[in-house]
Amino acid sequence: MSKRTLILALAALGATVWLATGCGGDDAEAPATTGSTAATVTPKATTAGDPVVDGVRATSYAADLTDGRFLGKKDAPLTLEIYEDFQCPYCLRFTAQVEPFLFEEYVKTGKVRVEFRHFVIIPPESQKAALGAQCAAAQDRFWEYHRALFLVQAEAGQHKSEKVNVGRFADAELERLAGGIGLDVAAWKTCFQAQATADAVAADVRAGRSAGITGTPSFVLNGSAVARVPSDQAGWRQLLDAALKK
Repeated sequence: MSKRTLILALAALGATVWLATGCGGDDAEAPATTGSTAATVTPKATTAGDPVVDGVRATSYAADLTDGRFLGKKDAPLTLEIYEDFQCPYCLRFTAQVEPFLFEEYVKTGKVRVEFRHFVIIPPESQKAALGAQCAAAQDRFWEYHRALFLVQAEAGQHKSEKVNVGRFADAELERLAGGIGLDVAAWKTCFQAQATADAVAADVRAGRSAGITGTPSFVLNGSAVARVPSDQAGWRQLLDAALKK
């Protein structure tokens, strides 16, 4: 049993699990090139009262603060790069449990500007999801698509029982999500198939590796990789407040 599988098992039993670990390391795989993905979608898990599902559903992004894959004011003193894989259950937990607090207390107040970075470690569907999200960014709707992708995972119970490459991010599903948030689907499809889109995703992966990143979620704060990822909101406050004082 891998470390990731063990911690997911503990979470399913009700243990308190935060982001002390993540997807990657022994579980990591190399990013794949584009190709077809079978549309074998796992039925939704029971989600009534699930805090991760509720957290993702409640997440919203101020339109005046979104700019492609950036979120926040350009003159914010801190820039936090977030490297994620859309199938990683720890990225899902971060989105549900940390992002709302981070955006409310630090992004909206002009202290932090967030940049999402693709770091594909679970191909092929994570690569597909990254391409789809990149094309949503081209229409300045990245953060809505980001939310939609993680909501699919949350409603399927990915944070409790990890299943990868089961059709949740098949081409047809990704196109459906694009239409669901009001994208120009024809333009999205053209972008999705373009080599330039794959190149943009690959560039993020290279940047992450250059920063020493091996798993997700990982973070780079004002150009320096965060060596010890905070395990709760208090830890994030301590990290960010200390950086603001420098």
